[in-house]
Amino acid sequence: MRIEFIKMHGCGNDFVIIDNRSGQYSLKSAQVKFLADRKIGVGFDQLILLDLSSDAAVSMKIYNADGSPAGMCGNALRCVAGIILDDTGENETMIESPSGIARAKLIADEEVSVDIGVALFNPSLIPIKNSLDPLAIDMKIPGLPKAIALSVGNPHLVFFLDKDQAFDINILGSQFENHEYFPDRINVSFARMIDENNINLAVWERGAGRTLACGSAACATVAAAVKLGLYPANQQVSVHMDGGILGINVSDNFEITMSGPYKMVYKGTIEI
Repeated sequence: MRIEFIKMHGCGNDFVIIDNRSGQYSLKSAQVKFLADRKIGVGFDQLILLDLSSDAAVSMKIYNADGSPAGMCGNALRCVAGIILDDTGENETMIESPSGIARAKLIADEEVSVDIGVALFNPSLIPIKNSLDPLAIDMKIPGLPKAIALSVGNPHLVFFLDKDQAFDINILGSQFENHEYFPDRINVSFARMIDENNINLAVWERGAGRTLACGSAACATVAAAVKLGLYPANQQVSVHMDGGILGINVSDNFEITMSGPYKMVYKGTIEI
């Protein structure tokens, strides 16, 4: 089967996007993993399969590089919105994801703002083991502070580190992702507050590993900071990751808006 695809990225978080609105493609997990291979496939952090939607311009299914499904990907949401807005010439559109329907607006050339949804802290909705306090999860690593867990369409574990604390997310990321505390695995973030408007963030993505950026992790980190009283609500926070910067705003009701760039890399075809 020969597949046409678009390669895009948002702050270095890269995607293969396949337009399946005509229904010609049906991908199995092994095929997703083949496409994700950066040596023999195309290579990506997530694969996005576009489909028809009765309630939005398009529906997107999300698959991690290991072939597992995902509930949300903020950077991919912006990229898909960019495709639709570029095609239609409009300034606003609606995109359906497994987490619901999001409004997206063009705010500058190749820059989009999207409404991500509401951050959830209920243990059963994240999910985490019900015996755990989502605002104070102790991973029992000497010197590592307690973490906060939440869902923004997918599960996140966020650690706020002091400037003199050093932990290797490449070692701890996989360990925590697959920990027994988290029945559906979890994304792991190490955050350092720079000042009242800026956060540095390192991310280990569930099913993808260490990535240059993660939109949902940036959203989860700012929502966690607001929940803990580290930042006020209704304030734009710039989240600095290896691949770039995202702007995140969390309301009093923990509704999240994210703004940032999208970039078309190339279009191609591949035999699978």
